[in-house]
Amino acid sequence: MRRFRMRQRLLTLRDRFRIRDADGEIAYAVRGRLISLRDRLLFEDADGRDLLEVRQRLVAWRPQYRIFREGRLAAIVSKRLLSVLGSRFVISLRGGGKLLAKGNFFDYEYRFLRGRDQVAQVSKRWFTLADTYGVQIEDEELDELLVLACAVVIDMINHNPERNEPEQPDQDDDD
Repeated sequence: MRRFRMRQRLLTLRDRFRIRDADGEIAYAVRGRLISLRDRLLFEDADGRDLLEVRQRLVAWRPQYRIFREGRLAAIVSKRLLSVLGSRFVISLRGGGKLLAKGNFFDYEYRFLRGRDQVAQVSKRWFTLADTYGVQIEDEELDELLVLACAVVIDMINHNPERNEPEQPDQDDDD
């Protein structure tokens, strides 16, 4: 099982943040370009090497982001607009697999499912800091970076409607 720590409301106009592992070490860095025509994020390893790119699809019926690895499409994250059981996200993986994210996205309490099996979860319960949440990946074969990128995309869609407002000073000491 692998655990990571992220800050709530990750992406405002701030263009960089870090994802830490369970020991508090920097696992990944994310650089954003949110002032362009569409959202674009680059995920880097701790040494600054590009690993993934996330791009918002502009023309879509519902919020949709595409995740690329080495220039090839790795996954598509889409929000289901009309769902009887509440908000859900579908992650279509290259090769035909799918993950479903469901739960309470606004309170950072949701899980990733492959079929009926839980493979990862996102929760604020593990942290005493009000603005921090964790991602726990339970399936050892699941691509951790892809799950983290999906969690960031879900955060962007659900928690940052005011990305065009002026940036507030950040009290985080991560940078």
